[in-house]
Amino acid sequence: MNFKQSPFAILTTLLLSSPLYAQSYNSSEPEWVIDNTLNAEGIATATTADRIDLAEQHPSFTLSKVIVSGALKENLEIAESAATIAHFDAQNIERLNATNLAQLLTYEPGVTVDLNKSGGISDIRIRGIGKDRVLISVDGAPLPMTYRFGSYLSTSRDYFDIDAMKSVDIIKGPMSTLYGGSALAGGIFMQTKDPSDFLRSDNNFGGEVKAGYRTATRETLLSGTVAGRFNDKLSAFARLTYTNPHEERNHAGKSSSEKTVGPNRTHPNKSEADTYNFLTKWVFEPNADHRFSLTYENFKESLHADPLSKINSVSFGTTYLDMHTKDVNKRQQVTLRHDFNQETALFDRGFWNIYFQDSKVKQDHNETRFIPANKYSPISKTTYRTRYSDFNNKTYGLGIEFTKGIAQSDAVFHNLTYGMNYRHNRVTTERDGNTINITTGMRDENETFPNKSFPDSTIKELGIFLQDRISLYEGQFEVIAGIRYDNYKLSPKLGGIYQDANPSGDEPVSVSKSQFSKRVAFLWHPSEENTLFFNYSEGFRAPTFSAINVGFGNPAHRYISKSNPNLKPESSHSYELGWNYIDEHQSLSITGFYVDYKNFIEERQEVAPDPVTGYRVFQAINLDKSKIYGLELKAHIDLFSIQNGNGIISLNGSLAYAKGKERGSNNPINNIEPLTATIGIDYNYLDNLYIGARLKAVKGKKAKDINLNEPSPYDLPQDPPQPGPGYATVDLIAEYKPRRDITINAGLYNIFNKEYSSWSQRLVNRESSDLRRATNPGFNAALSVKYEF
Repeated sequence: MNFKQSPFAILTTLLLSSPLYAQSYNSSEPEWVIDNTLNAEGIATATTADRIDLAEQHPSFTLSKVIVSGALKENLEIAESAATIAHFDAQNIERLNATNLAQLLTYEPGVTVDLNKSGGISDIRIRGIGKDRVLISVDGAPLPMTYRFGSYLSTSRDYFDIDAMKSVDIIKGPMSTLYGGSALAGGIFMQTKDPSDFLRSDNNFGGEVKAGYRTATRETLLSGTVAGRFNDKLSAFARLTYTNPHEERNHAGKSSSEKTVGPNRTHPNKSEADTYNFLTKWVFEPNADHRFSLTYENFKESLHADPLSKINSVSFGTTYLDMHTKDVNKRQQVTLRHDFNQETALFDRGFWNIYFQDSKVKQDHNETRFIPANKYSPISKTTYRTRYSDFNNKTYGLGIEFTKGIAQSDAVFHNLTYGMNYRHNRVTTERDGNTINITTGMRDENETFPNKSFPDSTIKELGIFLQDRISLYEGQFEVIAGIRYDNYKLSPKLGGIYQDANPSGDEPVSVSKSQFSKRVAFLWHPSEENTLFFNYSEGFRAPTFSAINVGFGNPAHRYISKSNPNLKPESSHSYELGWNYIDEHQSLSITGFYVDYKNFIEERQEVAPDPVTGYRVFQAINLDKSKIYGLELKAHIDLFSIQNGNGIISLNGSLAYAKGKERGSNNPINNIEPLTATIGIDYNYLDNLYIGARLKAVKGKKAKDINLNEPSPYDLPQDPPQPGPGYATVDLIAEYKPRRDITINAGLYNIFNKEYSSWSQRLVNRESSDLRRATNPGFNAALSVKYEF
């Protein structure tokens, strides 16, 4: 087969893209499912558009132009979005044997997933910016906000079953004009599967069972799904998934392979989790113009951890003799959505959705301590200390969106998208505990319990947006103009145990902030394959509940934390310049970006001491301006076909380069990843066999690229991250379908057993003792088998 050549064929051969951008195949989904997918709140693909069944149309292979919607409020090909978007479908998830976002995004440029010391997800960063500045949503409902207080309470947003997702899509860069303050750095949009994904066109009953295992975490995956089509209007499915990840092994091995405890330990600390996720979705389609879906999800994770490296360590003169933790994370979500197609003077189509979400985090911590004699206690003692921390977040929300096409003339066309979002959050926390002198059996507690690190609070967020895509000269040029108004209101509860146990004596304050955010983009389509774009967008994020109102004190160490009602909202101004090319056999995407950030909020930072008590004072502060800039590249090229056109060899890869600087001091921003490149080769044979190889190369971090003066919070002091050398790893992944109803996926990772520490590992593990354990897994493997019926 002779593939069409282009001026950059050599470039796409050298620096290449999305590691799993494989050929697309036909689907039996009904047309309505395609339309609904296109109109989903999160980005999704038209899984049947422009796809070829290779078994029937031998020997052609083509790259499909993936169509996205929701995240940019329009039905668009990625190349026409004037934004940087990454897309993963269910097949991509399976081929990577992914059970979490870290495994799914291994090769994605510009996106980093940090793991905590127990192997769970602690943060997701887009171009160096993370935490709640990255919007994460499931079926249009944003996941709960994160919160951390000291070493006893730390939450994440890893509350979902990635294997249940139909699509996972990522916007890189600020998009507050469409999603408000939660998307200051970008967003991750996930859509759960539909009943039709488990039903063949000729069957009214179907489903799947799946089993998998990953050696790096000794994790077993078990899932089962049953689906039914009750009539031509009603269908449903129910799904249960179980996983049991342990601590992620490092290059030295798993936790149980070493008996050493304390700072000299080289193996990871011990942890073990049990995770259950139940998901059901009911779809009712009364006619071709209306579709209702009701989704219920129930997630529960129980995690037990033994921080063995802390045993015999000394902090502020105290020696830790024993330590155990238990975390329980729960999330329930109910979503009702109505999609409709109905041409009126105000709209052609649209949707509304309502959702309720209840998340609960309970973390128990107990430890045995030895405290030598000191000026506060003339007698040494051994104590048993317990801490119980809760964080609850109840959310309900409403979204309404309309789309209207207006032909101004033969050469000018407007595509208007407008709507509103409302979200109501109720956040609460409580801390309890006790300390017992083991020798005397008497209570030996200095802290007042129960207490709250912030007052019970209600957060109301309202956003109204309007966007117009203007097509000029029969679509050769396009202009996108968007604006959004956001209002944020924080209302804390007065009195109660927060103020009773708050040593600062500050009364919690209410805060109301509002902001207009704008977006302007220009696109030029010189040919059907080429698109050049410029995109300007603004970001906005109001101060969080925990930054404005916080109260805690430690008289023994003479410090207190105080509220800061004068915090300014965070803001960003982003500029992107890009080129997208795609034809039947090759694709290229190059984006350069520059982002100015202002008033970033850092919590629990030291300020002037209290003038009366002399105590050290910590509170949230606004930082000065900072900037992040860089370049991202993704490409794919089909090299040649074999086996009478039934098989194809393709090359792909990616590149991500970024720099970050604080204005004024010009210090580097430590969260920026070093230069990273991937290159891979794929073999596809019809829809039966896929084999891929990936080389990932990462540049090292030198001391000059690290801010050694980075401030650390009082409740979790830490050293600056340490420099590290570059590294390269090689992975092999494969998929085999011996029959239509059986799919086998396997992966061999770090096949040359390279010892290395990723930059994200060094960000989390900063102490010299932690760095001994901060290596990534050596050679490891994963396998899964799925049977569809």
